[in-house]
Amino acid sequence: MADEFRSAVAAENVELKAYARHFEHRDENEEERRRAVIYAVATMSFPDSGWQVELVQVEGHTDEWLLLEDSPGFGDRQRTYLIASGTSLHEVEEVPKTIVVRYGEDGQQTTRVSVAPWD
Repeated sequence: MADEFRSAVAAENVELKAYARHFEHRDENEEERRRAVIYAVATMSFPDSGWQVELVQVEGHTDEWLLLEDSPGFGDRQRTYLIASGTSLHEVEEVPKTIVVRYGEDGQQTTRVSVAPWD
């Protein structure tokens, strides 16, 4: 995450989705293991172009994520529509039923999102 990114304040019409996709791998003992990765997606609009967005998991918290933005430093009044996506930092043994995404002023706005199976 870049230093200039901050909690998404200017993002409008934010909609969020989350999915769990399972992977099967052999461990060091050659036993089959099934683990999941969480994928989160956010769509939104901004009043100007040039914005950059990130959706990142809070380290150590499988069910807590941050929607971050970096402003363009100019205002051209060309409405922009963006998507941000991210994956869990590591495989998860237990898939959470929901995740919480924080954004807005100081991350005070939260949205709880159901985690759907990846089909």
